[in-house]
Amino acid sequence: MKIFVVVEVDWEYNDEVWYQPEGEGVTPVKGFRSEQAAQQECDRLNKENESQSRDMNTNYYEEEDEAEYAILYKVIPLEVDDE
Repeated sequence: MKIFVVVEVDWEYNDEVWYQPEGEGVTPVKGFRSEQAAQQECDRLNKENESQSRDMNTNYYEEEDEAEYAILYKVIPLEVDDE
């Protein structure tokens, strides 16, 4: 069975740029059985937190990377046992 987990991206800042740390760079928020429902929640959370995302983007990225840095939440599919 596959579930879809909405996660918060744990960005870190090193006095020059925002980056995602390797490994544990996300925090689970909520799980769904439907990918569509998970994506809707993810989109809602990203829209709700748009101002925080905009603050992070100010002068800390190359223009072509703007879309990546705007993401505060994303959906991760996980395969789980049916037991």
